[in-house]
Amino acid sequence: VVMSRYSTSESYFQIHMNLLRNSSPAVQLEAFHIFKLFVVSPHRNPRVERMIFKNKDRLTRLLDALGTLKQVDEQLAEDMRH
Repeated sequence: VVMSRYSTSESYFQIHMNLLRNSSPAVQLEAFHIFKLFVVSPHRNPRVERMIFKNKDRLTRLLDALGTLKQVDEQLAEDMRH
């Protein structure tokens, strides 16, 4: 229930979008793991969905940049393949 409420929150989504741009690779990586919950949530908030769509180009660039962290975390590489 807590995870469901968290992953439908527009505010939390915005926080994680900003954390994806953090200068620390460790923070970016952890933000990415939480970000995935927002994307795959079956109960996605329509506003969150619109934000994902509206920012799809920036998100794509951010996720491509995260690809450079593959050496740091093999789990990221695995997640990005799926």
